[in-house]
Amino acid sequence: MFKVITYRYLYLIYLFTICTIRFNVLEAQHLNAVGALLTYYKVDINSSTCLSGGGCNFTIIGNQTFALGDGFTISSDLNFYGQGSDLMIVDTLTGFTTVYFDYPVGVPLLQGLASNTDNIFYAMAEPFISTDLYKIDVNNGTVVNLGATGHQCGGDLTFFDGELYFTNTQMGHSYVEVVKVDINNPGNSEVVTTYSSAYPTQGVTASNICNTLIITAGFVPNEMLYFLNLLDGTLTPICDVPGPPDELWYLSSKLELGSPTICNVAIDLDCDDSSGATDADYNSHDYDCLSNGVKISDNDIGMLYDAIISSMTIQITGFVPDAPNEILMMTGSVAGINVSGSGTDMITLTNAGGAKSTDFKDALRLIVYKNTAI
Repeated sequence: MFKVITYRYLYLIYLFTICTIRFNVLEAQHLNAVGALLTYYKVDINSSTCLSGGGCNFTIIGNQTFALGDGFTISSDLNFYGQGSDLMIVDTLTGFTTVYFDYPVGVPLLQGLASNTDNIFYAMAEPFISTDLYKIDVNNGTVVNLGATGHQCGGDLTFFDGELYFTNTQMGHSYVEVVKVDINNPGNSEVVTTYSSAYPTQGVTASNICNTLIITAGFVPNEMLYFLNLLDGTLTPICDVPGPPDELWYLSSKLELGSPTICNVAIDLDCDDSSGATDADYNSHDYDCLSNGVKISDNDIGMLYDAIISSMTIQITGFVPDAPNEILMMTGSVAGINVSGSGTDMITLTNAGGAKSTDFKDALRLIVYKNTAI
């Protein structure tokens, strides 16, 4: 019988089957989106039992979503708004837009849009103009420069769990920055994580999972929806998006107005249960005298975590009739992960600095069980 002790306090047990703490079913998430061809979509991310998405359904609502080329958001009145040269309101039944608020003379070109209060919106200056944050107050008829954030906005803005975020893809940089905005003092805005610039990002919205945004990323025709983890910048694919010729520019949903509900720490070693094990377990192949080791996890590992993973320990425990000949072996190496105990009944994976959850998943896939007494 095996026991896997993961990061922090999570204990995982298996008997030629890895038993873990089960993911809550991730509820279906419903988004609204605007495409590059000004197509208005409703997007349903299907429910799943692991952080990999259950696929997506895209429904075209209309092809007349004019003047939404610079931002898109829901507001607390549950209407959806877009931004072009003015602030527009969207008819969600048809995709048609009408002017909601004429910007005063002198307002620069703005990029991105977010709101969590009736008739109050936030936007950034276009990146070639400045890094300034603007407050759009419809009731007062004003657009006020709140100050420089120090970071260019390369896509849309979103509220998530009460905080304002945007992404920044700068030319010549090898990474995309995720910026958390300090609305009261924009100069205190900070980069919370980064990820590869191979995944340029335009659309961004909230999810119902703690520390996780939903983004559009990638180059057409390989653009996808991803879960973006704010702790370590890990991207988890959800589904492909329509196109070409279309692509998704902007996303928004009601989740921007609330708080995430899925915040448990969990691991699933076989997300689609293809090994025949239920819940979060994994059934290895049969082990016999011809075996050269059997894997302790499937390829589709899912993790939810509330901090950077510092270490993970996998241990054989319980009734072990052939001890000390029942061992765990590491069959390769992963950059950023130190390994100790390979060839014994306990392997410890340690974050050597900069390792992400994806690196720990890669390391788990390289561990096999052997019984040298057979």
